[in-house]
Amino acid sequence: MDTLKENEFHTVLDTCGHAPWGLLKRIIPRVDLFLYDLKHMDSDVHKKLTGRGNDLGISNLEKLDRESASAIRVRVPLIPGINDTERNLTEMAEFLGGLSRIEAVDLLPYHRIGIPKYRALGRDYKLDYIGQYEASRLIEIRQFLSSFGLNVVLEGI
Repeated sequence: MDTLKENEFHTVLDTCGHAPWGLLKRIIPRVDLFLYDLKHMDSDVHKKLTGRGNDLGISNLEKLDRESASAIRVRVPLIPGINDTERNLTEMAEFLGGLSRIEAVDLLPYHRIGIPKYRALGRDYKLDYIGQYEASRLIEIRQFLSSFGLNVVLEGI
């Protein structure tokens, strides 16, 4: 990565922050932009969804916000009925609103594009029952999060 920086390449790290802080801290000078996934604010719900809690990821995002000069874009994969509740969105907005280096919050609406790939691999797609968002609901979520002073970008609409 040092060679990339020396040759003025823009470097990006896409992460959920589930790594030892010492590792993330070491690479801060080499990263221009962090794409940071935030799936759910409740650690127990996060564990049910992903297999692990989010305490480390939340803690690392707070530290990154304090200790890095790099831009941070938080990416939220929105899943109907899973993480788009008023409570979760409010907690997320309040948390992110308290950070100073968040350049934007990218909303990534759930889609069903991966279902045929899972089937072709003979794998069970656990979210097969979930429908896709109506544009009006996505706009409503964007406006809600924006009301907390966040720069919210809605992908795919």
